Amino acid sequence: MKSPLKASSKLNLQFFADDGAGREISNDNAGNDQSDDKDNSQVDSNQKPDGDDKKSSLSELRKMFSSQMHDFRKNEFLGLLEDVCKDGENRAKMTEKKFIATDTKKREDKPNKREAVLNQSGALSDTKSKLTQIELPTIFSEMLNNLDETKQTQNINEFKKAYSE
Repeated sequence: MKSPLKASSKLNLQFFADDGAGREISNDNAGNDQSDDKDNSQVDSNQKPDGDDKKSSLSELRKMFSSQMHDFRKNEFLGLLEDVCKDGENRAKMTEKKFIATDTKKREDKPNKREAVLNQSGALSDTKSKLTQIELPTIFSEMLNNLDETKQTQNINEFKKAYSE
């Protein structure tokens, strides 16, 4: 018994091929190729074929990416490298207890920073909803925002008075 992978199958590859302009060539319209060529000659000379457009956009993307990488290497990477070197030198001078305390503090600070960002964004959305309820523009929500709800309400009320005047 032959394996289905080893069994050869004949395919009409011409059916799957394209002529470069995105059109499929089949045996049925082989005689119509001349009329298709006439239609393609009437396309604007300013318009690029699909392949050239892809190549140009890819080259533009490569240029943009390489310029971004160059800027990163030139400006930010050196600063990051210096920070890491300073941190390494400081860690080398630390005692074991101070080293453990510093690592513990860094691990504890990450969730605290995330929580602070979440609280800030929650307060901001609350401020926006309050401004919407009293029909004031929400562009001022960042200026009126406060984590303390009483201060936030006070800021909104003062803004409402000033805005109505």
